[in-house]
Amino acid sequence: MSRKFSLLALTIFALALVGCGDSEKSTQSDKDSAAPAPTALTKTELVAQADAICKDMQKELDAVPSPESMEDLEKAIAKQIEIAGPAIEELQALTPPEELATKYESWTSKLATMQERTVEIRKAAAAGSQEEVQKIVTDTSSINTEADKLGKQIGFKTCAR
Repeated sequence: MSRKFSLLALTIFALALVGCGDSEKSTQSDKDSAAPAPTALTKTELVAQADAICKDMQKELDAVPSPESMEDLEKAIAKQIEIAGPAIEELQALTPPEELATKYESWTSKLATMQERTVEIRKAAAAGSQEEVQKIVTDTSSINTEADKLGKQIGFKTCAR
């Protein structure tokens, strides 16, 4: 497998999630209470929190070793899925301002789709199918491009490169 191919497969999802930020985690008592719906963030708050999540996630993704074989690729992608899943959940939990709600929802939906595709890449790598991995990566690259475009429109610095 070419190094370029393996790096592309590993990084396609990371590119779209470069800047996931930290949001406060709710406690069980928060969930048990009949609290009103969360107040929407301002655009500045949304960008800051999402970019912080993406920055933290990217730091973890950068620590995943570059794969040298299909077996390594499967392991690296498994780690990537493990890292990205909670970050996507944190991003989905943020409440954007009304004027950005549609774009933000579309952006997080694309991230979730890319996570699903990343799972497919892992399965293909585990089966040793370089051809299938490449096909899924190629098919997913347009979603990545769309997510980056939406992220830039929202105003992300880290989450959309």
